[in-house]
Amino acid sequence: MADLIIKPATGDGNKLILQDKAGGAVLTTADSGATIADGIALGTPTSGVVTNLSGVLPVGVTGGSGLTEVMIPEKERTSLTSPTTITAACTLGDTLNAAGTLGGGDLFSSGGVNLFGSGMTAAGLTFDYGSGVTKYLKYIEWNNGDGAGNSTGIKIRGSNNGTSWTDITTIASAIVNGTTYKFINTGTTAYRYWQIYWTWSSGNYISQFKSLKIHESDASPTTFLSPAVKYPTGHIVQVTYDHNASMTTHTNQHTNVITHGITRKNRDNNIFVIGNCVWGMANPNGHWRLNRSYNADMSSSTFLHGAGSCDDITTAERQSTSRSEDFTMFDEAASSSYATVYYAIQFYHVVQNGGTLYVNRPMSYGTSTVGNQTSRCQLTLFEVAA
Repeated sequence: MADLIIKPATGDGNKLILQDKAGGAVLTTADSGATIADGIALGTPTSGVVTNLSGVLPVGVTGGSGLTEVMIPEKERTSLTSPTTITAACTLGDTLNAAGTLGGGDLFSSGGVNLFGSGMTAAGLTFDYGSGVTKYLKYIEWNNGDGAGNSTGIKIRGSNNGTSWTDITTIASAIVNGTTYKFINTGTTAYRYWQIYWTWSSGNYISQFKSLKIHESDASPTTFLSPAVKYPTGHIVQVTYDHNASMTTHTNQHTNVITHGITRKNRDNNIFVIGNCVWGMANPNGHWRLNRSYNADMSSSTFLHGAGSCDDITTAERQSTSRSEDFTMFDEAASSSYATVYYAIQFYHVVQNGGTLYVNRPMSYGTSTVGNQTSRCQLTLFEVAA
């Protein structure tokens, strides 16, 4: 049969109104389009696309590829007063310098700040959120342009009184000039004071502190993700994997326990890195690093992320157990000048003290006998479309 067409009389403003039994308008046409009254149940369609909706979705609405997941993100600080007030201060000898007088520069800019003068053996850049306020810092990043001479380490510390400090992590055992350092917080404690803390064996300085990034939150750390360890958006182009199951022993030396590379199909693509290492120890005195290089031998490597000290377990633990360290890194900074990018999990040795690192096995403390481990050191690299 032919189409059945119902429409109002010709003329602007004329309407077709469908009413319910009580006389209420259910559907009202306009010169173009129509309006469905509030409170109309549309049923459960088996398929279809709904567009141009506004308002608040009710409780219980789930699924659907068109629904965007809403996270509660940490705030990325862009200055010392945005998004909320913060006071930063550093110690210079016996003098306390306000952040506004740190070499006349901007901590957050790429131009940098003259942070500490000569003669420092210990110094801290402290962020004070104010009386009665605590913050959870998920992520801190900055570039140490200089200060490597006589350096003995960088730590992140927290405090609620500005006097008694808790070491959160060791970022590096020594400054490497020009390095961008990143702290990814996996703890759950909020503090009023947070501090980047440097030490030197004899006097030194930092005149090129720059490109500071801070991600902070009042919320529980389980409600948001750090941008540094987020699972990337975009499709996976390729995946490559390698492992090292060999039992090896290393004394007084830096050790790359696993090295692996990926040749990108598109040099602009990013790389998602997942890896771990398994080890035992007899006071090897060092820490773990994830490094990037554009050379297969890992020469001219760039430090990406540190995993703390390897000297924090007991004698009993050394005798019977192995330890492991996990790395997860979304590397968006790999240079597009190179197709192949290499990564290594490295044990970075600090002091020549005769301590020994046992890879892929625990140490039977006091003897040379060690047992094999079913676990192994491994790296998985994902090329992700930019």
